[in-house]
Amino acid sequence: MGRVIARIPSEETRAFSHPPGLNHAPSRASMILYRYAEANTTPSLPSSNEVLIPPNPSHLARSSMYSSSGDSVVTVSSDSKYPFSSLAYERGLVAYAYDPDLDEKAPPDEEDMMHDPEQRYHHDLRKSKGRESFDPRGLFNIGMLIAMVIAILVLFVGYPAISFYRDNGRTLLITGNLQINSTGQLPLAGFSPGDNSLSGTTANYVDQSTPSSALGFTGINNVDYVLVFSDEFNYTGATYQPHDNPFWVGRNSGQSSPNMITAQNSQLEFNVTQTASGEFVSGILDSAVSFCLGDGFIVVGAQASDGSEIQYFWAGSWQYTNAAPANFVPGGASTREDLDVNLSVGVFANTIPSGTPVDSLQATYSIDYVRYYAPQGSSGCDLRSAKSVTVQLNLLSPPQPPSQ
Repeated sequence: MGRVIARIPSEETRAFSHPPGLNHAPSRASMILYRYAEANTTPSLPSSNEVLIPPNPSHLARSSMYSSSGDSVVTVSSDSKYPFSSLAYERGLVAYAYDPDLDEKAPPDEEDMMHDPEQRYHHDLRKSKGRESFDPRGLFNIGMLIAMVIAILVLFVGYPAISFYRDNGRTLLITGNLQINSTGQLPLAGFSPGDNSLSGTTANYVDQSTPSSALGFTGINNVDYVLVFSDEFNYTGATYQPHDNPFWVGRNSGQSSPNMITAQNSQLEFNVTQTASGEFVSGILDSAVSFCLGDGFIVVGAQASDGSEIQYFWAGSWQYTNAAPANFVPGGASTREDLDVNLSVGVFANTIPSGTPVDSLQATYSIDYVRYYAPQGSSGCDLRSAKSVTVQLNLLSPPQPPSQ
């Protein structure tokens, strides 16, 4: 008769098959969990709650101390796939029965406190002594957050608003002037001395009525100069209200009014009047856009009280000479560096002393032209590095020739 292969119950079966009695309390376990068996250990004596492994009866003729019959000490399951030796010594994952009611009735352990929102851990407890304390680091973080929000608001809200109100007047002049480019500059083209060609964009910035002799010349310093801008004021009846002219605008403030400025007889005339309160009012002409003058100078032609023509030169300061040659070049800062010039010319009525008889003043002051000259072949004026200057010519007190 063949030998019967010994088989033992599976771990799942044994986990639920602890027989009652034998110092083992009845189990109400409803779940099977797994744990790691302790490695490198030898079977120890069973505790009082574990089932003793039956001894091996030597007189039994069966090849296994386990049987699948109902009268054996331990009922052997027919689906066991573990060898007999694993009953005494197990490795790897070991199945055991788990009763959830045991954890519910057990006292809380340290990990249970982590899931209780009402519990406060030892590292969160504060010794407030009756009041809440403030962490300096937290106050610093809040302060830096507020400062960062304020900085962002100033950068993206405050600065654009300030820039709008500060530059709005100039922006309106630029956007309403078709001859000014997108950067707010007045692009100019150069001339060669004696060039009579006024064509293309050049004619937009050099008055077409400018005499050809004024388009360029060789100065007394042997430097060739070319005309880069001119206005001869040959527009009879022209006015200088805002947006009337691309280059000039009459000042409307205090004792200056654009209504006191007009172009007549190929001249720009500034009228002087006195109000009922005895205050004098006249006109001041301001450049609508600044002019970047690179190593050059300005010439203003005017009419003297006796009707003779005179010239005023500016190269950092106003100069006048009644014996200047045709190729006269003034000396000054503007001939050595780039300057961003804002020119104002006219009658500054606010400088007239109170009580001045009206008969002591001219009824009209006039200028013939304004011309800007720059060296021929220069690289131009760098507006980014140019120094901004305001140039004023008061026809009430013009520069005088040097004393002999």
